[in-house]
Amino acid sequence: MYRYRATPQKSIGRNDLTYGLLAEELIGIKWTAVAVIPDISCDCALVTHLAERCTHGQLAPFQMLDVVLDVLLL
Repeated sequence: MYRYRATPQKSIGRNDLTYGLLAEELIGIKWTAVAVIPDISCDCALVTHLAERCTHGQLAPFQMLDVVLDVLLL
């Protein structure tokens, strides 16, 4: 089972926050980080919505980059 979360990060050289996408896998009783794509957008709602959709659809982490690129190119 996978879950996805929006993760805030400070922009390099600026005070703005950007948001990345973190994939975690449930291994036993512990959530373990398995993949991350940093610095996707400054729009927290966009990345949070993407994380919710990825969790709901149980996206495999190796597909994350394709999904993020699709969202950014639309």
